Amino acid sequence: KRARTGEGGEEDEEPVPVADGFEAPLFGARVVGQFAMLTLEGEDGPLSLCQDGVASDHAGAWYVATKDSLLHVSAAGRVRRVAALPEGEVFNRNAASPDGSAVFVADYSSH
Repeated sequence: KRARTGEGGEEDEEPVPVADGFEAPLFGARVVGQFAMLTLEGEDGPLSLCQDGVASDHAGAWYVATKDSLLHVSAAGRVRRVAALPEGEVFNRNAASPDGSAVFVADYSSH
């Protein structure tokens, strides 16, 4: 699927161009300006029931903000928790620097 204009969601709408750099490999599949479902399963079941934000770096790693954790998903599909919020706080958005040296996260209180 290609990115669309969002003006009503009609199937016959022309695709819109995707900005350079908005692409990254995901578990061996190339993602270019489209949505992808991340199924994060752990040994005890789902690692997250909802994702609040997703960012990627140029190395192919993904950073997924869940309700109370920031997960790192390697290009090989390995998942590890890299940060957690205190009880009662909830992640809102996240972004990764292009070189992967930093991840920026905001909670709903904008901290």
